[in-house]
Amino acid sequence: MTTRTTFAIGAGIGILVGVSAALLMSAYAPGAKYDRKETTHEEGGIPPLSDSKKTPLPETSDIPGTKQIDETKTPPHISVVPEPTAEEMILIHQTIEKFKLSSRKRECTTVSIWGNDTQTLTVEVRENHTPECGGDPETSPRLFTLEINKNTGKAYSDRFSKDGVLEELL
Repeated sequence: MTTRTTFAIGAGIGILVGVSAALLMSAYAPGAKYDRKETTHEEGGIPPLSDSKKTPLPETSDIPGTKQIDETKTPPHISVVPEPTAEEMILIHQTIEKFKLSSRKRECTTVSIWGNDTQTLTVEVRENHTPECGGDPETSPRLFTLEINKNTGKAYSDRFSKDGVLEELL
């Protein structure tokens, strides 16, 4: 076989694979209509599609060892993290300064609250790129995570950790 023949065969196979993949993807695209012949569930086939309001969910799912969750009975758990108070924000910045976690000015860092309950305040500190602070305004690199016990004042951070584990700041 010549190089041209090999190339032509390879190109032809590539086109066939590309067209096949496109057809397969379009069949499973959102909103695609499926035209499949179904057997009844009693015959051992796929159970027919049904309106979930009319038919209750089965007790078990098709994944072994799991159960179906009826979201009408068990709504999804949505967690809302309360915004920090002014005193908590001062505590965060004082902790950053006390343990020398960042040499950046306060206005050049952004604090994202991850957890805020009665005992613990967990935040992620990132660079804030503005004209005054410098840096690419399209990015906000993560600096470290900080966890503060509100009652004892103990602080933990991954700032000096080599493997990203929170370590007590002393």
